Amino acid sequence: AGLFFVSIGMLVDPGFLVENALPVLAVLALIVPAKGLVVGLLAAAFRLPLRTALMSAITLAQSAEFSFLLASLGRQLDVLEATEFSSLIAGAILSVVLLPGLLHLGGGVADRLDRRRDDDLAARPAEGAASEVMSGHAVICGHGRVGRIVTQALVGQGVPVAVLDQEPREILPLREAGHLALLGSADNEVLLARASVDRAALLVIAVPDRASVRRIVRFARQVNPGIVIVARTHELAERDYLETHGVDEAVVGELELALEMARFALRSSEIDPAAVDEYLDVVRHSNDGLEDA
Repeated sequence: AGLFFVSIGMLVDPGFLVENALPVLAVLALIVPAKGLVVGLLAAAFRLPLRTALMSAITLAQSAEFSFLLASLGRQLDVLEATEFSSLIAGAILSVVLLPGLLHLGGGVADRLDRRRDDDLAARPAEGAASEVMSGHAVICGHGRVGRIVTQALVGQGVPVAVLDQEPREILPLREAGHLALLGSADNEVLLARASVDRAALLVIAVPDRASVRRIVRFARQVNPGIVIVARTHELAERDYLETHGVDEAVVGELELALEMARFALRSSEIDPAAVDEYLDVVRHSNDGLEDA
């Protein structure tokens, strides 16, 4: 990658930049603000978090390798004049050079937006039972498609829950329903302490990030050695690691999907349900059931 961009950079004549500053700046304006705006609007349309939308827009608001190929092809086909070609190359390279600074600036803006969001949430409904000392409850880390179903099942059976998630749209309805719901990263030790994980009976880790899961497990075991922990993962090797480092049950998503399909198929063949369950349990705890990609 370094060789590629160094080679492209050698195509730029500093004297050309000075003599043709306006065309180069026009190209740069078309690349960075226009492309960034399109990416940001797409991210917003898919309801991604504001920080994600902003940082995605900045990261992708630069010219990629394909643009250099198109410019070269245009020059070879005499579609572009030499001045136009040089302006395109110079503008594209400047967009790449500006990226680190824009990322730094965007990170600061995102932090300020997060703080403002937190201030706005402070004026919303209180955090349910946050002021109370909970005990014997379930702590749910991550309230996406997986965590949401677990929460629904526990609440439906009368189990008190404390939920940690980074999305306001997940947290606010829980607070309004009277549940303890904390906004922020689930591996934040301060939030875990506020969720009374040291007094909880169950910890459900539904976040997909491997490093976050390990940090949550490590902290929970330190403050509450007797807590029951179930976590999600997508790898057999990670399942084995988690179950030897404090997790009572590490669920491999793809494996459980395959096992449920196999259960249905075997029972449809009129095989004894007890025999099916026993066989699938053997497969579940064997490393031969699913190969890691």
